[in-house]
Amino acid sequence: MPLATRQEKITSDCYFEWQISYDLKENNPNFAKLHELTLNKIKIVDSENNPTDRYIYELSDLLVEILRKGFIDSNYLRKLLKEVQSEKKFIEDELEVYRTHPKEYKFGEYTFWKSTIEHPLLIYEIHGLILKIEIIIKEKQKAIGIQPMLYLCIPIKLVEEYSEIENKLAEPKQKATYLITKSNFQMVIETIKIFSILSRKHQRDIVNILWTILELKENFN
Repeated sequence: MPLATRQEKITSDCYFEWQISYDLKENNPNFAKLHELTLNKIKIVDSENNPTDRYIYELSDLLVEILRKGFIDSNYLRKLLKEVQSEKKFIEDELEVYRTHPKEYKFGEYTFWKSTIEHPLLIYEIHGLILKIEIIIKEKQKAIGIQPMLYLCIPIKLVEEYSEIENKLAEPKQKATYLITKSNFQMVIETIKIFSILSRKHQRDIVNILWTILELKENFN
């Protein structure tokens, strides 16, 4: 359950949710600031090498880094691309937000109609790691329909600074470091795979990212 870490002390049971992104749009109002933080400033293209309005960011940035460090190679990426392209079923098409039939609800002198909304929540445990991926299905904010939202859940006890923050209150704008190594880089791959099955749009985005990285792999040395 959510914990106000500026009011309650951090313990080994805590974890943080990262609503991780896989690309950065040029029209993002904070584009310049966010793009500056990206290690690999690469514009994403589609399978016909047409430029998109998106750049490598966060998850795709991590993917480039594990390729640079030799944790995976281009053959691995080609197999991943083929696997992603082969997906034909998507979570967005299987799940929906439920609303119960409205019932009368009285509160003092006021009469309301009360309905309960249920948002499906999926939890995926990354094999061999104590990391989880959560997917919650919500209504689109500016359009009709639903949208799956993905969160990467990392136990706070795995961050480099844990011994310094254990049993303490969180400070404003406090930062923590989670290292990605040969023993845990699979979390990047699994998160990419899960993103690709959220919807057809997500699949297309991931395909473009993998295609872009494969096309530029000779520059990753």
